[in-house]
Formats: sequence, structure tokens, C-alpha cells
Amino acid sequence: MSLRDKVVAEIATVNSITGEYIYTDLILPATAMQIEDALQKARITDSYDDMTDISIINCPYLPELTNTRLDGVNIKELNLFAKRVTILSENEVIALNGIFLNQNAQGKYDDGISLKDLINLTYGLQAVPVAKNISTDKQLGEFVIDNDLNEEIVKMGDGAVEILDRAAVGKQHREAECGEFVAGCYVATAVYQFPQEYTGATEEQLKFENTIVFALDVAEAPVNDSMENAESAETIYLPISKSRANEIAKAHDEVCIEDCVYYDFESAIKEIDGQIFGDMQDFDKLNDIAERYVSYSQSDRVKFKAVIESEEPKSLDEIRDIAENLHRYKLSYYADSAEAFAKDYLAHNLPKGFDMNFFKQTNLTQLGKALAERLGASFTEYGVISARDKVLYDIVPCGDEQTEKQTEEMGGMQM
Repeated sequence: MSLRDKVVAEIATVNSITGEYIYTDLILPATAMQIEDALQKARITDSYDDMTDISIINCPYLPELTNTRLDGVNIKELNLFAKRVTILSENEVIALNGIFLNQNAQGKYDDGISLKDLINLTYGLQAVPVAKNISTDKQLGEFVIDNDLNEEIVKMGDGAVEILDRAAVGKQHREAECGEFVAGCYVATAVYQFPQEYTGATEEQLKFENTIVFALDVAEAPVNDSMENAESAETIYLPISKSRANEIAKAHDEVCIEDCVYYDFESAIKEIDGQIFGDMQDFDKLNDIAERYVSYSQSDRVKFKAVIESEEPKSLDEIRDIAENLHRYKLSYYADSAEAFAKDYLAHNLPKGFDMNFFKQTNLTQLGKALAERLGASFTEYGVISARDKVLYDIVPCGDEQTEKQTEEMGGMQM
């Protein structure tokens, strides 16, 4: 496994309808828009700073971390840790692993590790000695002898040195330095000072508000080669005032932002990609969508994404139409499956206090699918979304013309 693979966090929350866990993966480090999207998929749209069901399921930079409990996990601090480890040099990553292994062996992390301590472990690593191509005590012993690292051995004659047990010399040296073997290297952890550079995030720093919907790398339009101005591209974040966008364009020797070209496109809404955007002539349309999105409540942001996923618009005009008519859709946010939608539907239509155990023998997955089909609703990553001007909980009639096959598809029930 490469040390430069991504760090992956798993966010686990309980579905309020089914009582089952919802699992959402997030690749770190992540942008604010990527974090917001993951939290929305995990059904966390309000207060999530106290969430503790966040764990690291893949950390090639520090593999042992996946088996260690993290205390006081916050997604923003976890993202900070991921940013820290991705900028470490190869030697620093090896040193980090050696220190972590040594502390773990002493039982320091038996009860978990705080994010504050974890982040601090990413500082001061350049001072830790790392010797390459040494993975055994014997190899370490030879290294000690060849480099005159043991004063007593230096004083010996050549004949005495020749008969020394290299493995024993290496073991003695390793134990004295609290050394660890990591990825074919030797790490002398005893010199590490455990700096306290990071003192912890403030409440204000932990507040999360995503005000960026799109990021564009823009530059002067090329003349000879399409990529000739790629290196001079500047990132702009939408929504942005048109006057500010034009100022940026003028700094790149263009009259207005529409005269620029873009080299990279990042979106908080995966369905709105560079293919739908097209070119800078549609800048105002894209910026308008961004302005609408940031003005939405969290619930409307989720609904907006659900409608786009469901209807698969092919142009910015279609997306703007959805934005203008968002109030004409209904969303069952916590219905993350056909079974969950069936339970949600029944809860809305059955008398209060009805014992849902009655449906234990019913195929609720088939029922949920059939209900969604007859209601014109769609399943998305953000829940079940209605068709425009339709509702999700209307009574679905089953008249005499209902076929046996349809009844079977509805889970064997007549509504």
C-alpha cells in the first residue's frame, strides 16, 4: 500500500426511521463543499460538531490508526490531521509511524488518542533520525559498527569486533533508543520531544458554514495552445459579485470574466459538472445557481441535490428552473432505502400508535419500490424525492382491477 494513498473517514449515523446505521465515506483532506455533501448524505444537516461516530477506515500514512479509538472526533479537526500528514516528507511519515508504534507498545493509546495529541504528533518529526534499508536487529548492529555509533565497540580491536553478535548489538542499540522498524527503515524515537504546536480548535473554528458552491481556475484566453495559460490560472469561488469577477478578468488582461477560459471546475453538486457548465459565456447562469444555493436552508440544499439527481437536467437553464420551483417538490430525507420509505409512508398513513410489528412478515422493500413507482417518486442519495407538484404520502388505491402480480409487488398487501 502506498503511503500517498488517501485518508478515508467513515461517518456513521442512526436512521431515525429504521433505527439502522447509515454509513458515509469521506476522502480526506476534503474541501468545505465535500464535507457538507458527506454530512448531508449521512443525514447530518444541523448540529454535528458533537458527533462521535466518525472513524478512520483507511490511513496509509499511519496504518495503526485504524485500530485505535479516537477521542472527541470532529470532522474539521480530522480534516486538519489529514492535511498535516499529506504534507509530510517520506522520512517524516516513517518517523511518525515509528513514534506511534512505540507509544502504542507502551500502552499509551490503549484507551484511545485525542485529536489534539494526534495532530501534535505531526510536528517536530524532522528531528527524528531515520536510517534506510534497516529492518532487523542484525542489520542495525552492522550499521552501528560500521558507523562507529557505540563507543565501547570503537575501543575494541578489529579481531574482537569481528566476533561480535551483530543482532545482539543491534537489539541493545534499539532498546536504548526506543527504536522501531518501519517500512524497511529504522526509527530512533527516543529523541522525539512531543511538541505542543496545536493547542486545539476553538468553538468558532469548529463552526462549519459552506459558502462556496463552485470553484473555477480562470485565466486569459489562449492564443496558440489551449494550455498555454494554465499555469497562470487563478481560482475564483462562486457565488461572487460580477464586479469582482470582472476585476479578476482584467488582472488577466481580459475585459470581462466571460472572455476568460477555465482550466478546472469543482462543484458542491456532482451533477453540475464541467460538461453541463460548458464555457464562460454561461458564467452568469452558474453564478446565479450558486447564489440561490447558498441562500437555501440545509434542508433545501439537500432537496435541490435530490431533485437534480432524480431529474438529470442537461443544461444550466433546466437547473435554474428546478431552483425556481424547488417548493413544488417533497422530500423524505431519512428514507435512504425502499424499506425505509415504506416504513415512512406507513407511519404517515396509519393511526398513531399503530404497532409496526404487524408488518414484520411483509416485504417492505418491494412495497417501498411499488409505492415510489405509483407516486412518481425517485430514490436518491439524499432520500426519496417526489415528482414536481406531487406528494409522497397520498393513499395509493388498489381497486378490483389490481392484478395478483401487482399485489405481490406491493409486498402482498392491499392498501
